[in-house]
Amino acid sequence: MAKRPNLSGRGGATQPQIIKFETFDMPGPLPEPIVLTYRSNGWSDIIRKLTDLQVDKWDAEYCDPSIMDGSGWSLIVRSAELNIQSEGSNAYPPNFDAVREIIERGAASAPAQIRTNYARKPRRCPNCGAAPLASVIYGMPGLSSDLIEKEERGEVVFGGCVIELDGSQPNWKCTTCEMEFYRKK
Repeated sequence: MAKRPNLSGRGGATQPQIIKFETFDMPGPLPEPIVLTYRSNGWSDIIRKLTDLQVDKWDAEYCDPSIMDGSGWSLIVRSAELNIQSEGSNAYPPNFDAVREIIERGAASAPAQIRTNYARKPRRCPNCGAAPLASVIYGMPGLSSDLIEKEERGEVVFGGCVIELDGSQPNWKCTTCEMEFYRKK
C-alpha cells in the first residue's frame, strides 16, 4: 500500500492544505477564487462534509461540448483526507450545488484578509504554508527565457504595467492561496 504524502502545510510538507474553488462565465471578469486553508474557521467540518459528499469520486473533467456559453468552474482540495482537482465547462457532477454551498458558507465565515507587512520576503506563506512566495513584478519587463521559467516555477508573478508609487501594490504573492504581502516602509 502506498504511503499518503504529508499535506499538513507545516514543516516539511509536500503540499499545503487548501481548498480553492472558482466559477466563471465568459465573456466576463476574471474569476476571484474562494480560497480556504487549514487555518480557516471550520476547516475540519468543511473537509468532513466534502468527504461525505464523496468529492474524491469526481472526475478530473466535466464538459458538455453541445453548450457554448462559456460557463465553467474548478475545484482543488488538498488535505490529509482529500486530494482532488476537478474542473468543468458547462457540465457538473451531480452534487455540485451542495459542494458549492459548503465552500461558500465556509468562505463567508472566514475573516477578511488583512494587509500584512514584512521587513523582508517570508520564506513560506503564513496563511497556507506554501513555498516559495512569488515576487510581484510591475511595469513592462523584458520577457527573457529566464524570467518565463521563474514565472512557471512560481518564483515571480506579473502585477500589471501600472506602477503605483504610494506602496499600495503588494511586493510578494502566494501562488497557492493568492494571499498578498507588502514590504514595510
